[in-house]
Amino acid sequence: MDSDALDEATVEAQLLVPGDSVENSPVGRAETSLGLPITSIQQAAAPPTIGTVANVDSIALNPPVTPSQRPLSSATRHVAFISPMSPGPITPLQPIVDVFLDNPSGSHAVEGTTGPGDIGGTSPITPEIQAVRDACSATIQTFSETQDSSTPYRPTTHAADGTENAADMATLVLKELDEVVVTDDKWVKQLYRGLVSSTDIRKFLRTSGKFKNNRWVGIPEAIELERQLYAPICEIVNSILENVAPAGIARVRKAVDTHSVHFMHETLAPTSTSRFTSPDIVIKASGPSFSIPPGRALGYGNSASFFDGKREAEADKLPDHLGQLGKYARQIFIQQPNRRFVRCLIITEQHVRLFHFDRSGAQYTPYFNYHDHPHVFVRLILGLSSIDERVLGLDDSVQWTIGPAGVKTGGTLSTIGPDNSTVKYQLIMDSKPFIRHSIRGRGTTCWPVRDSMGNQLLVKDYWMSEGRVPEFEMLKLATGVPGVGQMVSYEDRRAETRDYRGNVSVFGANIFNNRIAIRIVLKAYGASIDKFTSAKQLFSAFRDAIAAHQKLVGKGLIHRDICLSNILLGLAGADPGYRGILIDLDMSIGPERPITSTCKEFRTGSPMFYSLTILMALQLEKKLFPAHDYLDDLESLFYIFCYLVFMYTANGQLTTKNAVQKLFISTWADVHGPESSAWSTKHSFLTVGMVIPHASASMDESWRLAGGWDLFVKFRRYIAGLVSERISETRLPAKNEPDANGNITNRFSAILSDINIQYAHILGLFDAALKRAEEAEALEPLSNHLPLSAPEPDPPEFSDTEPQARPSTMPPPQVPSPPPLHHTRSNRDKLRFTDPEPPKVRSKRRSEDVLLDEPRAESSGPKRSRKQSSGPSALSQSSTPMIVEED
Repeated sequence: MDSDALDEATVEAQLLVPGDSVENSPVGRAETSLGLPITSIQQAAAPPTIGTVANVDSIALNPPVTPSQRPLSSATRHVAFISPMSPGPITPLQPIVDVFLDNPSGSHAVEGTTGPGDIGGTSPITPEIQAVRDACSATIQTFSETQDSSTPYRPTTHAADGTENAADMATLVLKELDEVVVTDDKWVKQLYRGLVSSTDIRKFLRTSGKFKNNRWVGIPEAIELERQLYAPICEIVNSILENVAPAGIARVRKAVDTHSVHFMHETLAPTSTSRFTSPDIVIKASGPSFSIPPGRALGYGNSASFFDGKREAEADKLPDHLGQLGKYARQIFIQQPNRRFVRCLIITEQHVRLFHFDRSGAQYTPYFNYHDHPHVFVRLILGLSSIDERVLGLDDSVQWTIGPAGVKTGGTLSTIGPDNSTVKYQLIMDSKPFIRHSIRGRGTTCWPVRDSMGNQLLVKDYWMSEGRVPEFEMLKLATGVPGVGQMVSYEDRRAETRDYRGNVSVFGANIFNNRIAIRIVLKAYGASIDKFTSAKQLFSAFRDAIAAHQKLVGKGLIHRDICLSNILLGLAGADPGYRGILIDLDMSIGPERPITSTCKEFRTGSPMFYSLTILMALQLEKKLFPAHDYLDDLESLFYIFCYLVFMYTANGQLTTKNAVQKLFISTWADVHGPESSAWSTKHSFLTVGMVIPHASASMDESWRLAGGWDLFVKFRRYIAGLVSERISETRLPAKNEPDANGNITNRFSAILSDINIQYAHILGLFDAALKRAEEAEALEPLSNHLPLSAPEPDPPEFSDTEPQARPSTMPPPQVPSPPPLHHTRSNRDKLRFTDPEPPKVRSKRRSEDVLLDEPRAESSGPKRSRKQSSGPSALSQSSTPMIVEED
């Protein structure tokens, strides 16, 4: 075994509580074949149940603390937690004390070098560094005195990775939409009144032959199968488009029966399983915002709207309808990135109901009899098929040029420039926009563009929850801060969701949350940090992003949305301080935000990288949520670092599947519900000694040459120490009482006061690793051993299937195989230790698993394929790539 691994495993073993049953460890019974005194702490499979607290006044530290070591804050209590359902206390985590923290001289003994503007390092404290530290201390003092509440979290379909079946996706959609509201019956009857006159509608009803005896011709009074509605509805809709709509609309809009057509889904990254759904009827569209999907004539990219037929007897199954239509609407938002809202219909033999989806969620109308109200029905068809993109729900400031093949070949984006004049940027067509894969929420879309001088910029569109401070105000505060993305211009209040919904006052208080469209033009930087090509590049980018995070805290801002896509590589040849760029401040807050202004809209983040404190808070009542602070962000940065070094080699190529991926990383996104495994596996990953030999065997050998293993061990140890202090306090759900001004003192105040020590330590770890990586590169560049291949597709932030690895030419780690981690059946299933069995083939319309080779005509039968996904779309996979049809 590597000596580092041996030493670390020994240290970890000493830090664990002796005497507890190994069988009770979070990852199962660990054998001690290494000959080390490995023990385990007792840990539940989920965050501890809230109960009473018993003081533990004296807990021996092992190894003992020397006089030179800095003691833990006197305000930090060691507690033993007593669950109402358990017979005795759960032993608390031992605090992990690091000799590095002892520095009475005021200069932090951090290994490595200090660059311009650095906050850590061995150089004397410059006025610039001291100013940042003083600002951070002031920020945290204010934060500690006023903040102990946070925006609650909620599930989001952005977490979906394309492996969910139809029922699972519908459930995710319903959880994301949360409370869906019903409008009054006036809204649907007044909608689209300006599109056509009543005289023209009456003429159509009288002369078209489609409406007789107060009933639409061809619609049965009762049906046995819903498909009996498809043909007559298409005939009626197309007759309306040909005879009532403006001249020429029938050439660009057409109702099509698509109940057996595969509408392919777009996912965050290519997977070995591809999903599709099949709306019953769509309005096929062509024009500046619509594009024919590759290899197919129809898809979500060229659909203006969709209708689903239902039997009258099934008309009241609202959750089923909402989940089904929500899946379709979500894909339209993804494949039409300039969509502001999506509207669609449920049609029975007698009634119609309109559904509306936007970034505030969804609403629906009461059913109305479309035979009794033919004028309303005609207006709905015209509105849902309109050639006016704003009426249809599209943002017409983004326009594409459509080539002869029906695909987008170029495009422009118009906005407000730095001098407040209108400016038109060219879309960079070979760079796809980043699109948040959800319905409700910020709906972030980032457009790569070029200005008239050829300079690349990034235009960010997002929907801000009303009552929040817009991101452009945060970016103004961050102007000139190294390592933080810089703003060029912005455009406020471009649209509001309330404007699309009629009279929102009918919904009642706290039911509807308005969202406001914001556009920000930003300077462009490199790719996201997971596109690194060397250890030196990764360490330097991480180091500068952490330093930038501290500077933001000094400006009074806490980021709160740390994820892979929000840390960018700097431009080629960037100076220290700019090698890594932190972006996306739209979830950040200042320290003085009043508790009463906590957003009523649930907050989404990146679930895979949630801190343990946040994961524990998910089990608390919303009013008890602790405020999200900078330590949550630092812990998220640690998990991102671990994701990168255990998923990739030191030159950025994917590794083969390993124990850390299978046992830990694959479960980190499982954050919601009483059986979620993210808390227990992250806690185990930080605190259980047996993780170290498994991590040693899992990490690619190329990282050891560059200092990555040493950095992981020390980074993990330090984060574990911080977490152990916070978890003890998190187990105390009661908050302090408000003072006379309504402020609530933060429950973590004692820990937060060490902010400058904490940042200096972590930055010092990266300084030392960066120095070692530079020395290794100078001796023998990794690129000589690891030739780069073509760039891989973006990996998802979490996934359930196995990444397709690019083989490394480096030799494997020369360490003994670690002892196996044995699991009970229930734990093994939860941790997804074994690969899932291939799904069974089911013969059911739009709900069967079929094999597909190449894109095929809709009438062709299933074909077997040996083609594998080229992207790291998952951490486990079935043996056969599939395309899976959904309801």
